[in-house]
Amino acid sequence: MWKFWFAVLVSIPVLATAYAEFVPRLSGLSRTTIRGIWAADGLLALAVLLYSRRHFIAGMVSAFRHRSADMNTLIAIGAAWPYSAVLFPEGRRRSST
Repeated sequence: MWKFWFAVLVSIPVLATAYAEFVPRLSGLSRTTIRGIWAADGLLALAVLLYSRRHFIAGMVSAFRHRSADMNTLIAIGAAWPYSAVLFPEGRRRSST
């Protein structure tokens, strides 16, 4: 339960700053400041991933030792986070053609 509440408490400021244009006090920040906030958000999200999913990571390592993959692997990898936060931080842009 502690891991859940840790994830909740850390995720609230991450969500608030991820949508800074909708938060009145954050809407007037410069792009440079917002990028710095996004970097901090990424580190906070990484802390949630590593701490709150630690038992899934241990299960994934155990499965890999037996040369298999299971549900622990899927949860531990968290494929959506690297895709959205690392590979395409500003979202995918569609071509105008």
